[in-house]
Amino acid sequence: MQKKVFIDNNKGLKISATIHSPVKNLYQKLALVLPGYLDSKDYLNISGLANKLCILGYTVVRFNPTGTWDSEGEIEDYSITQYLKDIRSVYNFMVKNQKEKYNKTLIAGHSLGGMMSILYSARNKGIDGIIAIMAAQKFVRRENFQDKAIKWKIEKIKISKRDLPEDKKIC
Repeated sequence: MQKKVFIDNNKGLKISATIHSPVKNLYQKLALVLPGYLDSKDYLNISGLANKLCILGYTVVRFNPTGTWDSEGEIEDYSITQYLKDIRSVYNFMVKNQKEKYNKTLIAGHSLGGMMSILYSARNKGIDGIIAIMAAQKFVRRENFQDKAIKWKIEKIKISKRDLPEDKKIC
């Protein structure tokens, strides 16, 4: 079962998230699945991983960071620091506001999400495992990104091409 929710972040903005609930969470396991740089929680690789973890008995939450896709905020709000705060907001929401008590927590991410899973887990004792898929090797500096952000704001559009599998059986 999947349920779309909106979670408050540290700035009073709403983070768009989807929670996957297993038929029965016998092991009280939680997983957060993080998208890559400007990627969406709805990309096949992210939703496919969430579905697989759910089959393994995890309650899974995947979300779009502040300022991206259907989460509130502006693209200028999208940063490493804010992404880490968003992870904390989502984690706290799942731990404090859900009926389930989790014995194990896993954070999985692709690309920038993989890097974020490593960084967040290194600072938080409540994380039992990580999956970093093709984790990014460096940060994008704001000065290298700012010209693009200004162009996107003026043009109101960003075109990005991805080689994503269309066959859901692959994921």
